[in-house]
Amino acid sequence: MIGRIVLTQLSLTLLALLIISGCSTPTEKPTQTQKQEQPTIQKTEPTTLEPPAIPVQTDNTQFKIAERKMLNDALILSVISEKNLNEVEQSIMKVEAEKLVAENSDQYMIRVFFYNPGQTPGTDSPLCRFEWTKEQGLVLDFDKSIPRQKSKPSYKLPKYSILDEVTLFSGGKYGDILITSFSRKTSLDELKSAAKEIARSEGFDEISLYSTKEAFKANFSSSYSESHPNALKNGYLGSYKDGVFTPPFE
Repeated sequence: MIGRIVLTQLSLTLLALLIISGCSTPTEKPTQTQKQEQPTIQKTEPTTLEPPAIPVQTDNTQFKIAERKMLNDALILSVISEKNLNEVEQSIMKVEAEKLVAENSDQYMIRVFFYNPGQTPGTDSPLCRFEWTKEQGLVLDFDKSIPRQKSKPSYKLPKYSILDEVTLFSGGKYGDILITSFSRKTSLDELKSAAKEIARSEGFDEISLYSTKEAFKANFSSSYSESHPNALKNGYLGSYKDGVFTPPFE
């Protein structure tokens, strides 16, 4: 009897253990995600790149540098066009001049002369000229390549004659002008207006004005000046260059 009771109690104890074991929650195995911490991926916004600047291309095939020289402080660049300059826009010549200035910007002054096909720098006069300095930038000195109607001056241009004309080393043209109706008493404004109009119409870069032929002779002949001491003083009226009229020294 006692043995049955002991067996029964033992059976009940085993049964209780089995029930407890079946009701317990099984231990979850850690997943791969739990075992290893996933690296954090930083998302970046796509970068928008500006397209590279495309340099402005100029048609430099229609020009060629025929001569390069220094004159005093100025670099002279003589450029010959492959086309007649009457058929070339002034803006195209300006672009070419700007390109040459950019290539030689270490100079104090640059003058770019444009010539027609067949012309010879130093012998023939250029049809167009640009001048550059760091202070003033690039400016147009003159352009005789574009046909234009001669405008009537705002004053009555006096009768004049050309005593002499020469080609300058810089490639421009110089002229000695006689105006017999003028004198040392002629106003500075009238002298400047006449000089400017004569230079424009005749294509001169520089001119000297005289009221007498004796003054012209005295300016170029020391022997004549000595024998006629007042000729230059009484008949020389001044000079005109780059838009500036310079009266004679008293």
